[in-house]
Amino acid sequence: MISEMTSEPVSISVVIPTYNRKESVCGAIDSVLAQTYLPAEIVVVNDGSTDGTVEYLKDRYGDKINLVSQANQGASAARNFGVSVATSKWVAFLDSDDLWHPEKLKHQAELLKLRPDLDYVTCNGALVDTPDKRLVKTSYLSHATPISGDFYEVPDSLFSINWVYRDSRSVTFFLQALMIRRDIYEREGGLDVTLRVAEDYDFFVRIAKYSHGYVDRIGWYYRTVRDEVALTSKTDWQQIWEDRMHTGTALERYVALNRDSISRKALAESRKFLIQCDYQGTHLSLAKDDVQEARRYAVRLLKRGLHSKTVHSLMIAALPGMTLRLIKLKARIRRSLKPASVASN
Repeated sequence: MISEMTSEPVSISVVIPTYNRKESVCGAIDSVLAQTYLPAEIVVVNDGSTDGTVEYLKDRYGDKINLVSQANQGASAARNFGVSVATSKWVAFLDSDDLWHPEKLKHQAELLKLRPDLDYVTCNGALVDTPDKRLVKTSYLSHATPISGDFYEVPDSLFSINWVYRDSRSVTFFLQALMIRRDIYEREGGLDVTLRVAEDYDFFVRIAKYSHGYVDRIGWYYRTVRDEVALTSKTDWQQIWEDRMHTGTALERYVALNRDSISRKALAESRKFLIQCDYQGTHLSLAKDDVQEARRYAVRLLKRGLHSKTVHSLMIAALPGMTLRLIKLKARIRRSLKPASVASN
């Protein structure tokens, strides 16, 4: 049932986790303080920083922010801690090196006044620090229902999440875009602190059953040039792929528990996403020289039905040595062709 429009103010707590970014986090905080619709509080969670973050922020902002600290546990744990000390009905998130548009909260609050029955709202965003500053197109908008102007409702979030996530030309939901009822965030257990990546996807899957509003305006800016040290070792990248496999497991668990309430098209799109996860799992296992695990992923794919990725993965699992040789041959051919292509220009 759709609730009538309300004039009640929307009370928002903003949660910003930070670790050893005492200067870049100021840009994030300043972008919140510059909002035309100010939040009730800004909770900055110091995640065990060692660069003097606490003293620096206290001197600069004083009581303009609620600065809390915890031992270093990672961004997800810091966000969960921030929500636990927040006092508002709604919570919103911003990373310490990203920014908000000045009217981000204003537009989301306006949507919630129109539709107070919504459980969470998101918005569009942009990548910055790139030559073209390209827009992050949220493809699921084509599956949304108009409410008024730039305001929409996304009636089948599970379908939309997976439809967008599989499209490499698009970017799926970002926590920077999210404003959610605090009681729902806590009811769902917050972010999974065991995940190093894709924790946003995992969380959006779990809240897909709730009502979702969307503002089709730029509300956040994701800085593509980060001030953190990138993961470069083979072990780190293997861990990232393993975390992505966990994301597939989370989706499969959600589908199993909620199958009766999931639309047919969402089930079909979830199946496509799980096929992609198992396909990537086959490649990851082979990269780790674990042929048995690669074969287990191939068998999982086979149980999901015939698909081009199924055939490919079965070939990989059955002939791992040949597959590795073909991959290396392909890389050598590409390297040999590269100088010729440059010379022809």
